[in-house]
Amino acid sequence: MSEQQLNAEQKAKLDSMTSLLDGTLDDIEDLPGFIQLPTGAYKVKLAEGFRNKIISEKAAIDLPMTVVEIIELGNPEQAPEVKVGDIATLAWMMDNETGKGFFKEAIRPIYTFLNAKSYNEAMTNSKGLECYHRSCENA
Repeated sequence: MSEQQLNAEQKAKLDSMTSLLDGTLDDIEDLPGFIQLPTGAYKVKLAEGFRNKIISEKAAIDLPMTVVEIIELGNPEQAPEVKVGDIATLAWMMDNETGKGFFKEAIRPIYTFLNAKSYNEAMTNSKGLECYHRSCENA
């Protein structure tokens, strides 16, 4: 398409892109990372709450958590970089007793806080909650 065929809106978009492409890596904000939280304490937001999922063709529940505040890093020298806005997701496979047991432990504080009468009620009402999450090293 020649410049003569471009309308004013298309020309403005191309000019904007040219300006962007004249920039450097520092000119575009980094996207939030999808990470495993290193050992430490965090304030997180459960924007989507607990969700029913299919993972590898099996029933599962996951919990995406967006970092709102980094309270403490267990070992800052060895910890990968974590930024406010990064997302960590926990998941539990519900086709075995171990997955069900770990899910029960993870949802227990929210279930209790919400005075829920069922897992479904706790999962539904977990959307939008802000809470504290402690991540620990494997022993």
